[in-house]
Amino acid sequence: MALNSPNAESLNSLLEMLLGEDLGVSCAEGGVDLGSIKKPYGSLLIDDTDEVVGVILADLTAAVSLGGQLMMLPVGGLEDQIDEKDPTALVIDAVSEVFNNLTVTMNTIEGNPHVRSKPTKELASIIADDEQDWISSASQKTEYTGKFLCGDGIVQVISK
Repeated sequence: MALNSPNAESLNSLLEMLLGEDLGVSCAEGGVDLGSIKKPYGSLLIDDTDEVVGVILADLTAAVSLGGQLMMLPVGGLEDQIDEKDPTALVIDAVSEVFNNLTVTMNTIEGNPHVRSKPTKELASIIADDEQDWISSASQKTEYTGKFLCGDGIVQVISK
């Protein structure tokens, strides 16, 4: 069963509730181009039978910004994590919580399976460790772009 992505309005509403600010996220559907995401982090989406049905990905800027903003961490330290391409475990755990909350928007879409997210980790690890090589060839993707706390970022929802 295909997983339909939330519209930008639903995503913005949820992020504003979580983070206290409208990020002005916009979206465009298309094929999967993982090259548009720099150092991606993601969470697998699983249904009620524990089958993988999709993945949420964020580039480094979006991941660090979302996790850091949820934890109310100082911008300077978050920018350092982006510059060093090395987010802390605290920030990655926090972006896992943001992704978990994003599943609420997916679960309200009629016809979607009920989904929940797994812990966030680097995309390379998801593909290698969890044997999810389908991600790079998936055809259904929604890409969201926005002005995150530390700069322009990308979030993608990819359906298996």
